This record gives sequence, structure tokens and C-alpha cells, in this order.
Amino acid sequence: MQYLFGENGKRYLDAFAGIVTVSCGHCHPDILNAINEQSKLLQHATTIYLHHAIGDFAEGLASKMPGNLKVVYFINSGTEAKELAMVMARLYSGRLGMIALRNAYHGGSSNTIRFTALNTWKYPTIGFLDSN
Repeated sequence: MQYLFGENGKRYLDAFAGIVTVSCGHCHPDILNAINEQSKLLQHATTIYLHHAIGDFAEGLASKMPGNLKVVYFINSGTEAKELAMVMARLYSGRLGMIALRNAYHGGSSNTIRFTALNTWKYPTIGFLDSN
């Protein structure tokens, strides 16, 4: 694991995801071993060609969720996850406003790019937040 240290030496887990959300250190032996072992079983899974492991994982994940949260929906990327969260929040609340972590990358779609602080990723867009 990667750690950050405060000015008084207190250790914090570095939970900053970064690009492709890899926050597990560089070539950590435990991570490499887990990747190698998983690759021997199933290297890639997609919901286009359903594999029983996807269903098994969904059932296991749903069993750990509280209350009525029992639906699992797999998507392709973090941008798609944020798009879905934005649509769900808007439908649930009836409001258009959103908040986001400042100075962060939030995706490249026409809606998530509005929350992205990095100028190299921003461009003018029209998305569902423009409606109404």
C-alpha cells in the first residue's frame, strides 16, 4: 500500500485513485500474485458474453448490501458509473444541481466533463444538465 505522512508523521492510507484507479503501489508482490492467480481462472469478463462468475459475483455483492439494495448493474467505466449516478440522482430528487470533488477528473462524457477541473480535458459540451 501507499501511504501519505502528515507534518507530524501521522501515516494515512493513500486512497487517491489516479488514472485507471490503481492505488496499490508499484509492483506490490501481493497484488501481482493476485493478478497472476486470477488470470489463470478468468482474465476478462464482460456482460456482453455472460460468464457464470459475473452472476456469482453479483449475487455475492448483493448479499452484502443493506436493506432493499439488492440490484447490481455492471458498467464499463467510471465515467459510465458517474453518468448513471447523475441520472439516478436527478430522477430521484427532481433537481439539476450537482456537487463534485474540486480539482479532480470526473470523466470525459458530455455531462461528467463539466465537473472535471483539468483544463486539458475540458471542452464545450451540451448534455442533459442543459435541459429545462
